[in-house]
Amino acid sequence: MSASALGEVSASALGEVSASALGEVSASALAEVSASALGEVSASALADEAARLASADPHDARVLAARALELAKVEKDLATQARAERALGLAAMHGEGVSVALRHLRRAVALARRAGDPQ
Repeated sequence: MSASALGEVSASALGEVSASALGEVSASALAEVSASALGEVSASALADEAARLASADPHDARVLAARALELAKVEKDLATQARAERALGLAAMHGEGVSVALRHLRRAVALARRAGDPQ
């Protein structure tokens, strides 16, 4: 699906997109959708999809995880911030290096602890 086609989809329709359906849309296309429309897609769904893509498509995983982190910060959702940081760490292991991966993974653990999330 192209970014221009996504731009024509209503925000309410995007809000009903599942994480598995997001896999059919490229991260670059999602990144080009207006912030208000993409804001309707849950940060949680984006973080889950980013983690799923981390090894197969690290670039797209980073795009989705960064957006998930941004949304989760606005929502003050520590558990989702942790999952987004985890996805960034997993993606970093496939291109950015161990030191970058560890930085994200340590943030993920700290955020998860603050959120009371055992995962």
